[in-house]
Amino acid sequence: MNKKNIKNFPKIILIEPIWGNNTYPYYFGTIKELFSSGVNFTIIKEKITSVKDIKKIGLKDEDVIIFGYGWLGSEYFHKIEGIEDLKNLKLCFFHKPFNNYEQKVKFVRESNFSLLLSSTPKTKKFNIDTKIKTILFPYGCDSRIFGLYPQKNKKFDIGFSGALHNSIHYKGVEFASQDLRFKAQQKISKYFAGKKFLNGSDNIWYRIKSTKSYARILQKSKIWLSTTGPMNDMSSRYFEVAGSSTISLTNDIPEEYSSIFKNNKNVIVFKNDCSNILDKLANALEDTKKLKEMALYSRNEVMKNHTYMRRAEELIKLIENLKS
Repeated sequence: MNKKNIKNFPKIILIEPIWGNNTYPYYFGTIKELFSSGVNFTIIKEKITSVKDIKKIGLKDEDVIIFGYGWLGSEYFHKIEGIEDLKNLKLCFFHKPFNNYEQKVKFVRESNFSLLLSSTPKTKKFNIDTKIKTILFPYGCDSRIFGLYPQKNKKFDIGFSGALHNSIHYKGVEFASQDLRFKAQQKISKYFAGKKFLNGSDNIWYRIKSTKSYARILQKSKIWLSTTGPMNDMSSRYFEVAGSSTISLTNDIPEEYSSIFKNNKNVIVFKNDCSNILDKLANALEDTKKLKEMALYSRNEVMKNHTYMRRAEELIKLIENLKS
């Protein structure tokens, strides 16, 4: 980032009630890089109910207010008295829209945000429902964690750790296919004879405990099961896998992400019903040369265009354009 330009950059007021929570480090990747660049900022962790709670820190008209991932993710979407009348530039990460959708839409509409940022590829729907401009703002890869321990001889043919998104816990939520992750993991576990690391579970305590442990397992795997989440959301997993010189075995890529993830280029796509998942896995492992070429391309592409430092640069440009 250009440090000279940062000097004239407006102060950021970040409203983030779960700042520092290590359970979801990808919530803070972009913001941490933004602050590392030298941007002046203040973090409000407290639950705010009125614009007075923001003004008491010395809010100026030129300051930019950003509601972080944790605001909507933590279900803090009650009305903030007077927020709609603030003339400041106001951005919000429209996070986890599949939970309490109507309440979140109501919150962002009442708050009169300048722009919504979402990793969920439903921006056209969000534009219509919220009446606020919404753009796709993907997650990224933390290059300080993923890809640090390159493995020439990878131990596992296929790996997976994460929530299974059991339909019992997601009633009424749109998925590419019902119980997709559960079916995919079950099929691989039961019928794939190669070396595998599989501990997907909806119980967080059964999964990999730390980000560093997760990163090491990723880098020991040739292929990683990566599926889209609720409302076809594409998590940070896709970027972390690629940064680890590993290939995602995934269901259909949403159109809004098709310029980033391409079948047989940096991901291997199986049908949403999992009918060909075992064939796709076997064929990929058989062609070792192509798999290594894909892994190298994936890593280079992510480190060049999809780190959180790159996302911070994109956010700075967005703010500058909105300000002008």
